[in-house]
Amino acid sequence: MKTIITICFGVALGLLSGCSTLHKQSSGATLYTYANGFVTDRDNKIVAHYANGFVTKNADISRQKHIRINSDLELFRLTSNCFLYTAWADMGRWGRIGSNGLVVVKNGKALLIDTPVHESQTVELAWWLDKNLDAKLESFVPGHWHDDCVGGMAWLNRNHVQTYANIRTNQLLASKGLEQAKESFSDSLTLKVGNTDVELHYLGGGHSIDNIVVWIPSKKILFGGCMVKAMNATTIGNTTDAAPLSEWIETIKRIEDKFPDAKIIVPGHGEYGGKELLEHTKKIIQDETSD
Repeated sequence: MKTIITICFGVALGLLSGCSTLHKQSSGATLYTYANGFVTDRDNKIVAHYANGFVTKNADISRQKHIRINSDLELFRLTSNCFLYTAWADMGRWGRIGSNGLVVVKNGKALLIDTPVHESQTVELAWWLDKNLDAKLESFVPGHWHDDCVGGMAWLNRNHVQTYANIRTNQLLASKGLEQAKESFSDSLTLKVGNTDVELHYLGGGHSIDNIVVWIPSKKILFGGCMVKAMNATTIGNTTDAAPLSEWIETIKRIEDKFPDAKIIVPGHGEYGGKELLEHTKKIIQDETSD
């Protein structure tokens, strides 16, 4: 508590004086640096965040299903070691939108699927996992190339997280001069978090031509990303970079065929559900093509 108070006092002084860095002297002479609303130590490890108030350690995380980190970031426990996160951001003409991602945690390590739009939210999520679950981000996979999937990837690369992406995603990122994942895969790849398999599959174009789905077989969880629409969605949404709608609907059918045992399906935006989300997505696409 004394350390947090000291940091808070230093942050306040830094903000009042307009300084870009601050120092906290201790027996170890640790240097803390203020940047983009965060306080980091000498090893670039997050110590505190104050853009939305300090993140505090949750005293009883094991009993909570819905965890509110702050007004722009929240977690939902899907299983004992799988979390859905929602990060809220201003998406221009689309307004304030919540974007979903997954975190799989096991044995002190974590795999992140999609980052929030803002790098600061990615850092804050990593800090929260470290402080509350004692889990370090080890690996990352984006569902496709849009900024609600890769907004924090540059920070992850800088901080030695192993990043993977579909080869089509890396090619699109490269063509636009954006940060790429360190490694590429073509059609499928299986990663492990402890003894939990996480399968990555490219089954065809949809919301974007590079979008993948993520399957966690032991939990029967399918992350469909922006290719899958939530039940409250009434329109197809942003199709600027979409595959032809005929291909999109065929991709959804392949998903249905490949994962008949899916119990939890997570869309890129909105509430998760079951296989009814796939039927709903097909209907929305069909309605779009009939207009």
